This record gives sequence, C-alpha cells and structure tokens, in this order.
Amino acid sequence: MSELRIPPLALPVVNFFFGDAEAGRLEQAIVHMSACCGSELARSPQIAFAEEYSRYYEKEMGAGLQKVLVAYERLLDQVQLAALKEHALAFEEEHRRCCESANGE
Repeated sequence: MSELRIPPLALPVVNFFFGDAEAGRLEQAIVHMSACCGSELARSPQIAFAEEYSRYYEKEMGAGLQKVLVAYERLLDQVQLAALKEHALAFEEEHRRCCESANGE
C-alpha cells in the first residue's frame, strides 16, 4: 500500500518581464505580489532578456525587454500556486487595460 505524501511548501519566486515603458510599474507589481507572498526576500539584478535569451516576446511586449526574479518570504502550499498565478494574471490584465487606455486603443 502506498503512503500519502504531502508535498513540501514552495518558496514563491516570481518572474517579472517588463519593457522600457513599464519600468516604472515594476515596483508596483512587486508590491502587488507581496499581498499573496509576503515580504520580498531576494531580487535578481535586471537581465536584458531580449539580448541574452530571446526576442520572442518583443512583438507582444515591445523592445528592450527586461526580466527580474523576486523571491518572497511566505512559503506556500503547492495547491496555492494556481491562485498565485491567477493573482498575477489579474494584475497583468489591469496593467494591459491601463496601457491601452493611455495609448488611446
């Protein structure tokens, strides 16, 4: 008979992509995610994603794409990771609508 194994808690690490136009909203996004994940524990330096890795997202997100990884202090049950993703997607959608309004789209 197999044993029920409870998965370990997960340290949330969030990947933030942003272009030149969104650099000012990076801090807002990091704080937004802290509502679910607790205080910021560590942050990577900014990575020139398009230059170092891929230009795949440039058509959708614009040139000069940067990436920052942020680890948060609150360990999460792995079942909560889907809700964390939904929280991030809601912020993305709000940001997209705000940018479209600002650009007259």
